[in-house]
Amino acid sequence: MSQPREILLGATYLVTRRTLRRYLLFRPDAAITQFLIYALAVSTRRFGLQVHAFCAMSTHLHLVVT
Repeated sequence: MSQPREILLGATYLVTRRTLRRYLLFRPDAAITQFLIYALAVSTRRFGLQVHAFCAMSTHLHLVVT
């Protein structure tokens, strides 16, 4: 696991998350896409984030957030 980093208010970060055991979770499926967008919306509201871009690959997810 990576080391914790200092988080600065207003800074922009690239976040990469991988699925457990590199499971092929993200597929071109409408239900999975809706779930992913819902989870991002809940997280942005809960933690006060702004998502500038995201890319869901089959085994991982990239986010650019402030």
